[in-house]
Amino acid sequence: MAAPQDHFRGVALGITLLAASLLVSPAAPAALQAPGPERPPEAYWEALRAAGRGDTVRALALLRQVTREHPKLAEGWGRLGQLLAQKAGGVGTALEERLEAEQALRKALELEPDHPRYLTALGLLMRKQQIYLDARRLLNRAEKELREQPGSMEARERAELWYQLGLFREDVYLDDRNLISLGLNYLPVQTPECAELGQFCLNFTRPRRFNEILSHAPDLSRDAEDEWEDARDAFREALRADPTHSGAFRRLAIHLYDRGELKEMGWVCEAFVEAAPGDPWGYLLLGLWHYAAGRDSAAAAAFQEGLRKSPPAFADHLRDVESLLRPDQAEGYRDARPEGRRAAEELLWRRSDPLYLTGENERWLEHMARVVYADVMFEDPSEGPYGAATEPGIIYVRYGPPLHIWKVRRGSETASLMTPGGRWIFWNYSDSLPNFIFEKLLRWRHVSHGLSTYSKALEEESRKREPTTYRPTFAYVSLPLRVARFKGVTSPLEIDFYALVPAETLMSVRRDTVEAGLFLFAPTEHRTVLERRVRFAATTRPRPLTFQVPLEEGDSLFYSLEARPHTVRAAGVTRGSVAARPVPADRLSLSDLLLAERVEPLVEDPRGRRDFRIAVVRTDTVPLGLPFALYWEVYGLRPGADSLARYEVTLRVQGADEKGVLADILTFFGRALGLARREDLSLRWERTTPLTGDRSPEYVEVSLGARTPGRYRAIVEVRDLVSGETATTSYSFAWVEPEEKPR
Repeated sequence: MAAPQDHFRGVALGITLLAASLLVSPAAPAALQAPGPERPPEAYWEALRAAGRGDTVRALALLRQVTREHPKLAEGWGRLGQLLAQKAGGVGTALEERLEAEQALRKALELEPDHPRYLTALGLLMRKQQIYLDARRLLNRAEKELREQPGSMEARERAELWYQLGLFREDVYLDDRNLISLGLNYLPVQTPECAELGQFCLNFTRPRRFNEILSHAPDLSRDAEDEWEDARDAFREALRADPTHSGAFRRLAIHLYDRGELKEMGWVCEAFVEAAPGDPWGYLLLGLWHYAAGRDSAAAAAFQEGLRKSPPAFADHLRDVESLLRPDQAEGYRDARPEGRRAAEELLWRRSDPLYLTGENERWLEHMARVVYADVMFEDPSEGPYGAATEPGIIYVRYGPPLHIWKVRRGSETASLMTPGGRWIFWNYSDSLPNFIFEKLLRWRHVSHGLSTYSKALEEESRKREPTTYRPTFAYVSLPLRVARFKGVTSPLEIDFYALVPAETLMSVRRDTVEAGLFLFAPTEHRTVLERRVRFAATTRPRPLTFQVPLEEGDSLFYSLEARPHTVRAAGVTRGSVAARPVPADRLSLSDLLLAERVEPLVEDPRGRRDFRIAVVRTDTVPLGLPFALYWEVYGLRPGADSLARYEVTLRVQGADEKGVLADILTFFGRALGLARREDLSLRWERTTPLTGDRSPEYVEVSLGARTPGRYRAIVEVRDLVSGETATTSYSFAWVEPEEKPR
């Protein structure tokens, strides 16, 4: 199997058909070894072998010898013309080789009139010279002869001819799809305020107006449909002749995907995988098909199989993430050793996984889909084998498909911009954003940022600001979550996650089930530290969800708390980081402060939060006028000589202006204590308690009375009356009207 790089080079529109012939006749059949009037001599076969090895100089020398010694041998003239046509450059270069190629091909046609091989080669040469009418006439004749005498060539060479015919018609389709009728004389390109921004500066200074003008232009893209049908039919014929023809498969499949004709794309992909199981492109485009249909697991499996079957250089290209990074990050990634690049790629995808609950990384899947699409759709032999490395390919991989694509004729309609014929191509990602502006010549694959249009500078600025974007296939809902740290019972630290899952908001069908999970990661390598999953039946009321996690001492941890229904329409996700530092053992400290609707002791002598029923407020809001409770734990108390701990508690509730608010203490463990209201609008009380464990639990019920809505902070300060140490904990919340929804 040829490497994918060679498949890409097959898109070159002047490609020789010699290689295709070598696949079916690497050496002369025994019956044809002896020269004769209609039989090629040994030098002819040696020329083909030399060409197959890449020794073009020897192949040309041998073919010229054959034509001198056997001037009536059509194959000699035809192969010479094909090889010269391939070697000849484009417009304005290699004139002598193009003239010799044309003469050789016309001589072959004199000897074998209407042979589709030579008609196709001459038509492609005319195309290379931009003589499109002659090229079309010759290729139409070649197609007619191919249909009328399919047995004139071996199947693989016939497939290559059909492929080249398809490419020619595809060129016209690519030029005219998304074409609008807009004389650029009527499109303002310069305005006084943007003289330094080049052509189309209205695109950057008033993008909404610029896009509006383009969106209201008459649509001419229907003119491309006939060319698409002809190109499609040619690629189909190529695959009928040779079901393993990778180029024809890729071109047909990518356009079916682009046009949304997924059913036929699926048939084409599955047939190619069966016919060419060793070709990575079958699996890569099969993965793209599965991805388009929302089959993430099947897409991931196909992409992974395509990677496994790819040659090392091509697999490295598919994994490459340089274009997704900011310039400073990209430099380090580019200079790293291969193992360092692989580690950086894996870390990037682990961190960017939008939903750890699912078996697949949706962000990686979208990236692979973008790379595969760009590699095929933007194939450009002048820039190398990878379409994702072209200028439009880079933009596509970073930001995905544009919201709008418009093409505008250059040339006869562009008197104000004295440029040769071709297309201006505008990619727009939002009605209020500027377009990326590309340009291309007619019938050529090369597409680049328009010169003097500021588009390249826009790409560089966009990369610094937002190097890549992701378009999730489902809606995101932020889950209300309260995270609190406590001293552990069997471990140095315990972290409680109190979430509220709005199951009804997430559901797409009634009576669905919801899966929820908590995921903790070490920050540096994003290694999974802990994973917890639960599943429950969805209800119309929000479902409270609590995870109590014991942890060892360590750095801060990244967490993701997620919920999704079985039929995903939306997913709830809340992410952040939490310090994994344990409670100090040698000094006074407090747990985090819990805000609760109520706190009820479950035993007579509670020793920690597990001895209470705590209705934790899982949002940061408290309904106006209702009382609430505060719960915390005190650690590191020093006992006095009588083995009793004595400490003082000060409670302050202050508004956003940091002024104290008079709070009413309703109950404290069900007993009235001697409370003192201080001048700074705080409340203070003392506690004396035997130390029967390593902590002292506290809670208090509070009412703010007739306070105005707004943000408040509850602050608790504890002073150990034995050691004199103090510790503080606090929590910020919103005092809201009852009809307001929690945030």
